[in-house]
Amino acid sequence: MCSSFCKKMKLATSVISIILLLVAAVFGDEPERIVLYKRDGIVVKLLRGDGYGYMFINDGVREGKSIPRYILAIEDSRTVIDTKDLKVFRAVLAALPKGIGISQYSTCGLPMAFGLNDEDSNRFIRTFQEFGIATPPETRITCKCGICSSKPGWPGNAVANNNAEQDGAGQPATRPESKSKGGDKPQPDAEGRSR
Repeated sequence: MCSSFCKKMKLATSVISIILLLVAAVFGDEPERIVLYKRDGIVVKLLRGDGYGYMFINDGVREGKSIPRYILAIEDSRTVIDTKDLKVFRAVLAALPKGIGISQYSTCGLPMAFGLNDEDSNRFIRTFQEFGIATPPETRITCKCGICSSKPGWPGNAVANNNAEQDGAGQPATRPESKSKGGDKPQPDAEGRSR
């Protein structure tokens, strides 16, 4: 049982929470964007307005192996699922509302899934199809090199590091990129830069 004092404290806490939410709404104090991926100074964040985002990564690319990694960010619950277990990823997708769209995120240069074998890639693609989840044709690309973000057509005032914010937009140096059509497999850079 809650005493009279306890009830008053709960009420006061609720009122304070509401006031803080109102102050945040008035002064634009938005929560930090969700980080999907962070490694070697590269940070990929979910763009505001994208309710969901995913990354499909080959964690074995440096060793020349196919080690799929699945990342899913959910804006409303501020949740990130990061797993190498396709069953776990499938269970999360199955619990999502039907008919939603999930944007794909990656970085410039080689696709994050480069080097995965066809079986792993096809299994991943079928998972989205099975659950009726739409994946828009444009991938959200975060610039990690500083070169592509300086090209015409790149949004905002992007700079070399991907933590840079666009001029006044509060977004990372990220742009949409159309998915390639056909069966073309990405090729490593001719210059042989390490990733």
